[in-house]
Formats: sequence, structure tokens, C-alpha cells
Amino acid sequence: MSDHPTPAHSALLLVLGVLGITAAGFVSDIISHLTVHQDFPSRKGFVLLLRVAGGALSTMVTPLILIGLAEVDVLTIDAALVASVCVYVATLALIGWFAVRRSNIVWWKQVLALAMLVVLGLLVVLLQTLAHSE
Repeated sequence: MSDHPTPAHSALLLVLGVLGITAAGFVSDIISHLTVHQDFPSRKGFVLLLRVAGGALSTMVTPLILIGLAEVDVLTIDAALVASVCVYVATLALIGWFAVRRSNIVWWKQVLALAMLVVLGLLVVLLQTLAHSE
């Protein structure tokens, strides 16, 4: 067996990983709501949580396109995976920036929060890489 993943295997791992993380985030949102409000979300609140989770699923579109390009030999699978990681971290940083810039904390705490978010995102990528290595 090759040391390099195939594009099809990489795509499957991506889809399963994003589904797992999205499901965990959805459950976390429900638990958070239960903790804060001591009740389940209303129908409207539940729909909002589902929309957020659905939005998270869209994060796999660009990496799947990159992996598809590796499948048709436009990119190597290694280049596609590295580019996918860069896209994920950049997306996380951008979303984090939109979140912290509207906060009422001083600028250096915003930068610290954003840096922590990016470091945690890189840690997740590292842990997933370790989990899928032999």
C-alpha cells in the first residue's frame, strides 16, 4: 500500500470528519442552550441551530474541489491536502475575525482570541493527521 492517501480515500475522510465535527458542534449547541436556558431550544431556535450546522457542512466544498482536482491529476494529492488545510485555517481565521471584531474587548484581547482560535484549528488538523497516519 502507498504511503500517500488516494483522492477517494481523502474525500471520504474529509466528509466523515466534517460530519463528525458538525454533529458534535450541534450537540454542543443544544447542551449549551439547555445549560443557559434550562430548557430545549424553541422550534425557531432549533431551526437556527440546524442552519448553523448546515453552514458548517459547506466548509467541505472547497477541499472536495481540491481533492477532485487531484483525482483528475491537476494537483497532487499532497498539494490538494495542504491547500485544503490552508483553506480551513484561513476560513477559521476569517470567521473568528468577524466574531471578535464586534466584541467589546480591547484590541489586544481580540488578537489573542483570534490567535488562540487559529492555534486550536491547527491542533485539530494535527490531531486528525495523527489519527489517520499509520
